[in-house]
Amino acid sequence: MKGSDKRTYFLLGWLAFAHALCVSLLAVFCLQAARNRLDFTLSWIGLTTLWFLWPVVLVLHRGRSWRRCLLFVLLSGLFFLPSLSQYLWRAAPAFGLPVFVRMEPVSIWKYYRAWWAGRADAQRDIAAGILAREVYGFGAAGGGPLVDVLRERYHIETRPVAGCVVNENILGHAAGYNRTSQREVDRRFGRGSIAKTEAESLLGMLYQRRDDSAHSRELARRFSIFPPESKITLQSVEVVLIKEDGALTEVAEDQLGRLVREIEQSLRNEIVETPSSFGLHVTANFAPNQLVDYEVGGSNTSLAYDSIRQKLPRFRWLRLDGDALSVRLNFVVRPHSNRRNRSN
Repeated sequence: MKGSDKRTYFLLGWLAFAHALCVSLLAVFCLQAARNRLDFTLSWIGLTTLWFLWPVVLVLHRGRSWRRCLLFVLLSGLFFLPSLSQYLWRAAPAFGLPVFVRMEPVSIWKYYRAWWAGRADAQRDIAAGILAREVYGFGAAGGGPLVDVLRERYHIETRPVAGCVVNENILGHAAGYNRTSQREVDRRFGRGSIAKTEAESLLGMLYQRRDDSAHSRELARRFSIFPPESKITLQSVEVVLIKEDGALTEVAEDQLGRLVREIEQSLRNEIVETPSSFGLHVTANFAPNQLVDYEVGGSNTSLAYDSIRQKLPRFRWLRLDGDALSVRLNFVVRPHSNRRNRSN
């Protein structure tokens, strides 16, 4: 072995160590702070991925001895460990994998095994004349306008397969199934037909939200006992009734008005003068045959919200027509000077 090969090997070994130390320091001190910087994250992933070449270089270089090879591989690997957990979770999307797949052989194998199984299931369904798509995530089981439109317009079933908790098997099966099913949909109805339907559904939801917002302000105007110039002003009353049609009956609206007035009476006694305006939110959650459960919050960090919550009325909703009811009251609290200026 030439002396120059030995010196080159030592240089490569220390470079591998410095590389491992660099990516670990970036992971520990910079990666979380720069989590919204996609360019930084991708650069770190690329730099970290390149480190995996060092063990190969150190093993194959002709200046090696097994003692030197073991020393530098273990030393650089030890200093690389602090970055490994971050790399396993963050690197997968950069290589085209879903977020919840880890960048490790077992996790990737589970994902692609499920992907091929989903592809095979979709092919069997298509052969049987069935078009479907698999969905997961928050609200997946709740359906929605898009589900109805796809079923009525294209005879496409929507199958909820999971909520927010997913794994490689769920993600892989859904990806393989939906990709194969999407190709058949494009063949039958034209490319982009589903995307156009999703856009139409989203537009309809936006118009519905606009109508709901106007209705919420109208409920606040009808039920509030506070005049516009008071220190507390009710801005909107948002109602979510979990039932088939989601509509309040006339009797329920009477109870809603009484609830709003009793909450406002309690807040009038609890909210003192404040130096600046802030938002206050009171949410009342109801279940059949149970007293109300309140949640109170706002933008004033110095306010004792839990104390306010404990003083709110113990209201029981009579004849709750549904599985659950949630009422959110959105207030604005203004200082005395602001109210005087508004009145002038």
